[in-house]
Parts: sequence; structure tokens; C-alpha cells
Amino acid sequence: MALTVKQRIKQLNGRILLNSIPGTGSRFTLILPQTGAASVDDLAAEWLANHQESSWPSQQPTAEKTTRETAPPPVNKTAEQIRTPTEKPPQQEDSRATILVVDDDRANRMVANASLRKQYTILEAESGMQCLNQLETEPVDLVLLDLMMPDMSGFEVLEEMKAHPERRYPPVIVLSALMDSKTISHTLQLGAVDYLTKPFNREEILARVHSQIILAQRELHLEYKVQQRTKQLQESNQRLEETFQQLLQSEKMASIGQLAAGVAHEINNPVGFIHSNLSTLSEYLDAIGTLLGNYKDLGQAVSETDTQKVQLLLEQINALRAEEDIDFILEDIPGLVADTREGTERVKSIVQGMKAFSRADDGEMAEADINAGIEATLKVVWNELKYKTEVHKSLGALPKTFCNLNQLNQAFTNLLVNAAHAIEEHGDIDIRTQQVGDEIIIEIADTGSGIESKHLQSLFDPFFTTKPVGQGTGLGLYLSYEIIQKHRGSIDVQSEVGKGTRFTIRLPIVSAN
Repeated sequence: MALTVKQRIKQLNGRILLNSIPGTGSRFTLILPQTGAASVDDLAAEWLANHQESSWPSQQPTAEKTTRETAPPPVNKTAEQIRTPTEKPPQQEDSRATILVVDDDRANRMVANASLRKQYTILEAESGMQCLNQLETEPVDLVLLDLMMPDMSGFEVLEEMKAHPERRYPPVIVLSALMDSKTISHTLQLGAVDYLTKPFNREEILARVHSQIILAQRELHLEYKVQQRTKQLQESNQRLEETFQQLLQSEKMASIGQLAAGVAHEINNPVGFIHSNLSTLSEYLDAIGTLLGNYKDLGQAVSETDTQKVQLLLEQINALRAEEDIDFILEDIPGLVADTREGTERVKSIVQGMKAFSRADDGEMAEADINAGIEATLKVVWNELKYKTEVHKSLGALPKTFCNLNQLNQAFTNLLVNAAHAIEEHGDIDIRTQQVGDEIIIEIADTGSGIESKHLQSLFDPFFTTKPVGQGTGLGLYLSYEIIQKHRGSIDVQSEVGKGTRFTIRLPIVSAN
């Protein structure tokens, strides 16, 4: 019936206004134009000004302004940019918020404007499409939305908003004459935060609007705080990562210092026999050079048919061959060359291993062979192991995995050196790798002195060590633990005093894709 009355009065170019006080009563006022009278809008504004009761705003309402007149110039921002917290904190709760009133009825917009304009900046839209367009260009804190509108209803506006959460639309309060619970429930399911029925009470709409504005501003402020905390956390994580890399590099340098004597010995051995082989080869070359000179002279004597000289040179050649044992030299040279080549390869391998081990980590991940990393690590630490340990390897077939092999080699180095130090006289170190499901299992076990149970819980703590002062940084196992954790793996330890220790590393198999 209310909609029928409204349509009939609109056909007469008139207006119908309602003044209602709960518990007291209601007054409907019909304003119809007559020839020579003021405009209906002016009459409506005058009537509102002369009927200042509790259910109407105390300030002087003004005639409705168009969106162009009341809204600030459009800015080139999307709704998402408008609603997204920036580097600056959002407006405080006492700042003047902006409300967009959406209703195809001009009188309804006037009433809402008159009720709210004292506390808030009011923008207006007369259709659902105009509402969405304004939200794309205007910073709006709250929308008051009518449901029954031509072309695009309030339901369709809510559906569009719900379909695009990334645009971060402001909260919506529905204002409608429809009062059935199904409609109210449907609008709330579509994302409306509140529902007010027409005609509304001024105090009620002010309270509802104020509550939603406060909630929206607090949400923005909370998002801003979360953004700031996230930024601080990212900066802290970056500093922690830099500190970790510095610790890792320091531990590498400490390990290099610890391994330097052994590495030098590993290099000196092949260098020594290379030098010896080169001296022998030099003597061989002198003998062969003298022999070749005699053969050259023999050829010239033969060409000159100097029989006496030919006979003399043949005697010298035979004597030289017997004295220098040329046949043995010719047999020995290939072996000397092969040994020398092997020695240079050993030196090259050790130097490359130390170079790779000491290189500052760039943090890059790549597909790598874990078994190859273990073999390379053994070359670096071999001098620490070979004199008092028997190393047993059982390296199973492993797929390549996406990892930082440089860091993993550091972890392997720490575990192998610790295993060697745990063995006092002579013992065994077992290295075993295998694939189990989607994991790579690496086990490094020793038959050393073992670790007391009271120390196991602190074993991976930074700066924890059971070694005498000056014989360890206490960072080796801590960094090994951190490296494994960074690879989303785990490291466990089992130990028994007097029998030995076993470290078990589990790494996920990660493809480059």
C-alpha cells in the first residue's frame, strides 16, 4: 500500500513526508503543487524546517544537491586503493567520515541527508550503477543503500560487491520499506552489515551509522597496524637472515682454520711426489736427449759413409743405453706421467673443494646431488678422518633435489668433524644415504665417546659446546640445525656414552618446478 500511495503522489508531481515518534504517533504530510506556488522541493524543505521534533534533525535541512555539487572532484584511485591502508595511519575515529546515500527517491535522500549531514560528509547516488561508479572514484566510509530501485536494484549492488572482494568496498547499511525476515536475511547474506526499515528514526540511524563508521575505521586502523607490524617483521627477518649468513661465514672461516693444517698436508703429499716425478722425468729427458744426439750424429756419419765414425757412434749409443737403462726409462715414463697427473688432480680437487666451502653463500637454491655433496665434503675433511677413523659409505641412489648444497655441505662438515673429534684413538664413521618416500635420509654415525643425556636437549643451542675453552665456537651444530630447518627438514640425534652417536637428517625431495 505504501508503494502505491507513493507512486500516485509522484504522478501528481508531489511529495509525501512522514514524521513519527515511537509511542506517540505518526504524521503523514502530502505536498502537492498548484499554479504559481513554490516548487515541491522548496515546500518540502520548508516543512522539514518548521517541524523540528525529536525524530527529525535539529539542523536546517537544505534542498538536495547533486553528486557533482556535493562530492569532491573524482580522483584516479580504485576502490581497493581507497580502502587499503597506506604508509600513513588511517583517519582517527573523530574524523569526519563520508557516507554515500543511494536511493532513487529524491525525498528519501533528502531525509537521510538532513539526518546525517551535521556529523558526516554526505554524497548521493540515485541508482545502483551510479553507486558503484562513485565507489570506484570516491573515498567512501559507509553506504546507505535502498533495495527497490529501477535498472539496478540494491540486491544487485550487493551481489556485485560480494563478487569482487578484492575491490574492498565500504560497509553497507540497507534502508528499505521491506520488513520481511527473508529479505533482511538475504541482504545480510549478500554482505550488508545492518538493515534499517523505512521510515527510520533519526536517533536510530545516527546510532547505527556511528557504530559502523567506528567499526570500519577501527578495521582500517587495525589493518594499518598489521601492515606496519608485518613490515617490521620482514625487516627483522631480513636482519636475522643477514646475521645468520654472517655467522655461517664465520663458522666456515673457523672450520677452515681448523682444517688448514690437514688440508695443507693433503696438498703437500701429492705436491711432494709431483716434484719428485718431475725431477726424475728431467733426468730421463737428459739421457734421452743425449741418446737422440748420438743417433743424429750416426745418421750424418752413415750419409757420409764414414765407417770408422759410424762404428764409434754405435759403441757410444750401446754404452749409453746400457748405462742409463733406456729401456727402463721408456717403460717408467708413462707411469710417472700418470702419477703426476693424478697428483695434480688431487690438488685441484682439494683446492676447488676448499674454494667452494669457503665461498660466501649467496643463498641461491638449485637442483643438486646430495651424494656428490657428501663426497666433496669428505675430500675437505679427509685429513681429519683418515688417521684414526675408518669411513664406511653406503650411498644409495638419490634423486636430485632443490637445495642450497653449499649450506648442506657446511652441515655435513660440522657433523663429520665432530664425529672425528669424538673418537679418541681409533673408530668407525658410517655414512648412509637413502630415499624413503618423498624424503632423503642421511645418517652419520660414529663409535666415539658419545654424549651425556643431560646435554642432548642443548646440543643444537647456539654457543653450546662440551669442548675445552678455545677448542670450539659452539656454533657448528646450531648452524647445522638452522641449515636443515631452512630446507624444511629435520635433524635428530641418538647417543649413548661409550658407544657412539648417530645423527639422522631428513630432507624433503623438492623439484625445481
